Amino acid sequence: MMAKIKLVELPSSEFEPVPMATSSRVSRRRLIVGSGLITAAISTGVVQYWDDVFLKRFAEVVPGQIYRAAWQRPWPIRRLVAGYGIRSILSLSVMGVTDQKYTSYAEVVKSKPIDWVIMPVVGSYMTLAQMAEAADWIEQLPKPLLFHCVAGHHRTTQAHTAWRMRHYGWSARKAWDEVSQYRWTNPTGDVKDHSLVERFADSTYMLKETGYEPTAYDALDGPGHRRNPRGSGGQLLGMATLR
Repeated sequence: MMAKIKLVELPSSEFEPVPMATSSRVSRRRLIVGSGLITAAISTGVVQYWDDVFLKRFAEVVPGQIYRAAWQRPWPIRRLVAGYGIRSILSLSVMGVTDQKYTSYAEVVKSKPIDWVIMPVVGSYMTLAQMAEAADWIEQLPKPLLFHCVAGHHRTTQAHTAWRMRHYGWSARKAWDEVSQYRWTNPTGDVKDHSLVERFADSTYMLKETGYEPTAYDALDGPGHRRNPRGSGGQLLGMATLR
């Protein structure tokens, strides 16, 4: 004869069973969240270390002459300047004199005979006039030249294409095709960049004779010292080497 088992029902306040399915889902969810946090922390550390050591979004535009990039950390910018013999830098970003973006480059520029021009472009997108000015600086500054923004994407691309169109007569499509080769660009997603390139090609800024109100300044002379790459006669001006 089988023994009878008596079930005792405890009050719900003392015992509230958790269904196995729900418990498993909670455990899996916690595991996924925990793994995600660990992965994010590791990734952040790797990116930080990587940018401290390696060049960020660096590319050769004209061999031995013109290079584009993102803003570089202290060690990479020193290696870049030394390794590629950089003689001038065009920075397409707002920089305060206490910002790391400024101080890390200032140390390099002061120790080398390098021309350094800052165009204080606010935000990711330049005006057509700023694109023309950046194009003139790229053409005029001593070579080898490095030009960059912060991420090496939008403003750098806009300056790059404007230089090709304004000084070499490239079409918007040809200039866009060239910048689309870089792995960090998004040819189909960078709609505003593409629109600016086409608008520039259709504007009078496409012509080298078209002037503008300059925004760039010689970094080591302070933000109030404006520099103009073009003279009143439409000719590009030389620029004294900064010490």
